[in-house]
Amino acid sequence: MRGAAVPPELRGPEGGDTTAAGMRSSADGASHARTRLWVLARAIGRLVSSSPAAPESAGSTISTADFSVFDVAKTPPDAEWEAGWRVTEALVRAMRTEVEQHGARFAVAVMPIRESIDPAAWQVMTGMFPSLRAGTYDLEYPVRRITEFLEHEGIPHLSLLPALRSAAEHDGHSGFLDGTCTSKSGVTSS
Repeated sequence: MRGAAVPPELRGPEGGDTTAAGMRSSADGASHARTRLWVLARAIGRLVSSSPAAPESAGSTISTADFSVFDVAKTPPDAEWEAGWRVTEALVRAMRTEVEQHGARFAVAVMPIRESIDPAAWQVMTGMFPSLRAGTYDLEYPVRRITEFLEHEGIPHLSLLPALRSAAEHDGHSGFLDGTCTSKSGVTSS
C-alpha cells in the first residue's frame, strides 16, 4: 500500500497508515501497538454506533435492543452472533500469530460479564426490563465458548470467572462498578 491512498477507516490517530504493510514498517513497537488498538477501537465504535439508539423519553419501558450486549449470552446464538464469534476467533488467532512473530508468548485472560458473577445483577436487569426474560440466556456461555476455542487452539488461558465468583461470595461484591472490574485496592481493568 506504499504510495496508495489509505482509506480513512484505516488511518491511525495521527493519520498514519494502519495497513499491515504500513504497520510493519514502523520501528516503534509501542506506537505500532497503540495504532492496532486504535484500529480495533474504531471498528468496535462503528459496530456500537450502528446499534439502535436509546429512546429520548423512555418512560417506564426500554426496548431490549438497548441491551443487546446481553445477546452474547443468548443460547443458541443467532447467525449474527455466530458470525461475531468467528470474527473474534480469527482476531485471537491473528493476535497470537503476531505476538509469537515478535518472540513473545501469547496468553488470554477471559473476563466474564458481571451478571455471571453476580446473579443479583441479572435479577435487577430482568426486573427493570422484563422483556429480557423472554430470551434464553446462559450467562456463562461467553466464557465457556471462548475457553473451548482457546483449548482447541492450544492457547494458554485463564478464566477469571471462578476467582471473581469466589471473591464475590466471600465479600459480597462482584468486583464490577459501572462495567469496570475493580478491586478493593482501587485497581481497575476494563
